[in-house]
Amino acid sequence: MIVEPAYRSKGFGVAVLRVIDAIAAERGIARLHLLTTTASGFFEQQGYAVNQRGSAPPLISQTEQFRGLCPGSACYLCKELHSNGLTAQSEDPLA
Repeated sequence: MIVEPAYRSKGFGVAVLRVIDAIAAERGIARLHLLTTTASGFFEQQGYAVNQRGSAPPLISQTEQFRGLCPGSACYLCKELHSNGLTAQSEDPLA
């Protein structure tokens, strides 16, 4: 996910991420995984937890992104989804 610099810190990234969470939960996905080189703090604020890359399940660690497209220095984060796809911080992110 990329947010143009002029739109950062205005809630757009949070809003997009909440939609992704909701759709994933609606489809029965219990956990989201991601790699980032620049935005680990943002994702941690949204409920993702930093994990060791070696702890990723094979379906994740064997992807092309995990094996080579993202550098070894990229942070690996995961988030457990609630059944409704939202976290406890579910107020309107654009308000």
